[in-house]
Amino acid sequence: MRCGAAIVIALGLACLAPLCALADTRVSANDLRFSAAGETEFRDGQALLSREPLDWESDTAWRLYVESLDLSLGLSRDGRYEKALADLQFRVSGDSQWWSLRTEPVFIAAGDAPGRGTLIVDWRMLLSWGRDRPGTYRARLRFTIEQP
Repeated sequence: MRCGAAIVIALGLACLAPLCALADTRVSANDLRFSAAGETEFRDGQALLSREPLDWESDTAWRLYVESLDLSLGLSRDGRYEKALADLQFRVSGDSQWWSLRTEPVFIAAGDAPGRGTLIVDWRMLLSWGRDRPGTYRARLRFTIEQP
């Protein structure tokens, strides 16, 4: 058993980009930052990172997506390991299905009617004793809201 290995996880400031100018649609998210993962998280194969609110407002039906602006989560401290982007996963709180982050838009949620609200999104990082190396890993995220 390897002890003392830790991965510090940080997500860059969320970039917001409405795709449709025909409707008033907005989504907002905070800068997401997470602390180190330790022995317990590695033993469990994952670090449950955070439950983050995503506020949305639209005057029409809407669909919400997230994508990474980076190809990976970055290099380990020693520069010999690149953490896969797919190791960062999310789900709408209460759902059982986890989705891996990608460089293409991944669907989060939709609404059939205008309004405003808050979605709670759970984030986790997949971890492996044999694969992962100590480091600080990051991803810049873009949340997009559009008309269906």
